[in-house]
Amino acid sequence: MNLIYDTGSDWLVVESAKCSNCQSNYDPEASDFFVDIGGRNESKVYGSFMRVEGRTVQDQVCLKKREVCIDPFNFFLVTDQSGIP
Repeated sequence: MNLIYDTGSDWLVVESAKCSNCQSNYDPEASDFFVDIGGRNESKVYGSFMRVEGRTVQDQVCLKKREVCIDPFNFFLVTDQSGIP
């Protein structure tokens, strides 16, 4: 999955494969470590044009082809977005 590092953000934001207007292929059902800890949907707004809706979840997050992993890691799972082309 391609990433954009935004050092001004306080969350890792990942688009769900179930998001109809997102481009990601992250499928939480394919993970042995996934836990939905948010319970309810919430929105986050970045700048004046980007809005994401989703919930807080936990999963194993790895970089460099699984060489460096953090488990568990909390992040924001996007189920709907606007403002991203």
